[in-house]
Amino acid sequence: QYVQSRIKDNGISRILSLPCSNGEEAYTLAILGLESDIYMEVVGMDVNPQLIEIAFGGKIYIPTPRFKNINPWIEAGYVRTIPKTTREQKELSTANIEIAQFVMDRCEFFNFDVLEKHLEDKFDAIYCLNLFVYLTDLGKETALKNIVSGMNSGSLLIVDQPYWVLPSISRPGLPRYNG
Repeated sequence: QYVQSRIKDNGISRILSLPCSNGEEAYTLAILGLESDIYMEVVGMDVNPQLIEIAFGGKIYIPTPRFKNINPWIEAGYVRTIPKTTREQKELSTANIEIAQFVMDRCEFFNFDVLEKHLEDKFDAIYCLNLFVYLTDLGKETALKNIVSGMNSGSLLIVDQPYWVLPSISRPGLPRYNG
């Protein structure tokens, strides 16, 4: 809701999803714009070209627990469930959702390594989900510098680590890398 109000209040029209993985977050942001009756261009970037290819195709895999909890109005208006018997086997995933073409039309996808170069385009909002947890301190510094280069004055930067990491006590022999 905060992002929705910020989009409405500030006229956000270009959003970057970095990394975009298979496109799930980018498509979600596009649906958010459609639901808010706001025209938004969503750009998804990821270092993995195979994931960009999957995202570009609009047939993505959503993990079973989340897949089972998709709101009916999302499924009715923006995505189509791919029946298990007709799913194509992919190297990285088995697609279980097909994104509607009018949602796909709001999204672009590019192969990009945020550790190698800065963003050349400017964005009104940048959404980094599940990026910094994988990086060293130097990697985090480099990524943040390169991300900030793509921000307009007043841009919104959302950094999130969506997956809770179990404490090391419940993972014997494995250290906890984030706190």
